[in-house]
Amino acid sequence: CLGVLSLLLALWLSGEITKPVKELEQSMKNVQKGEFDKALISPEGCNEITSLTHSFNIMTEKIQNLMAENVREQKQKRKSELQALQAQINPHFVSNALQAIGNAVFEKEPIYVYRLISNLGKMMKYSMHTDRTIVFLKEETDYLSQFLIFQAERIGVKFHFDIQVEKEVEKVQIPKMLIQPLVENCISHGYTGLSEDFYVSVDVKQEAGCVLIWIKDSGIGVTEEKLEEMNNKTILAQRGRIGIVNIYKRLQLFYNDGYELNFQNLAPHGLSCFLKVPM
Repeated sequence: CLGVLSLLLALWLSGEITKPVKELEQSMKNVQKGEFDKALISPEGCNEITSLTHSFNIMTEKIQNLMAENVREQKQKRKSELQALQAQINPHFVSNALQAIGNAVFEKEPIYVYRLISNLGKMMKYSMHTDRTIVFLKEETDYLSQFLIFQAERIGVKFHFDIQVEKEVEKVQIPKMLIQPLVENCISHGYTGLSEDFYVSVDVKQEAGCVLIWIKDSGIGVTEEKLEEMNNKTILAQRGRIGIVNIYKRLQLFYNDGYELNFQNLAPHGLSCFLKVPM
């Protein structure tokens, strides 16, 4: 009988010892998997295992805090980089706009020049707020509309544009000033100043959890060499193409590799830009 009691006591003591050890082992596995919400243990008793468990909890909390701090720092770093790239695109756009206004001063009536300056002022209110790096797609397309109105004033009656945006994507957030530089790129490469009418269309839709943006123009298109350059961010960077390189960098920062951007010539003429980003 005494032997049985001794055996039961030994089994009980073994369970009391091995149970917290197994709990601690499971908690360590949870930490390895990054499941910190399951990692903390409530130590019971007052022995070496309890002390070890308490120390492990402190270490786990420190690791979790350090990881959270690292995430915050990475987000701030990404935001700062996006702000710097966005600030870089602003002078590029303003320089082009002022050049257009400068040409108009010598060629057009004062009221025409006034309208250009007024439109530019409206656009700059949006573009100069570099504290906001992310905007709703509706804000971006409203700004794009102002930009295309500016182009219509500059070029005249032969310039036509159309923007179509599905209601479902208006509240999707995207990097600020992402679409306008792509449209400006199409105009700068496609519009020749000749007598033919020039058309620009922008279509924004959703499909399978992604936003799809098509930009098309009726211009002259680009050479095969230029097309290869526009589709290769490494070549663009080597040749100092600020506008499109800037777009590629911001897309990479915001979406990593989860985006698609490509350019194609259209038949019989014109240029197409396709951008796909996750919602």
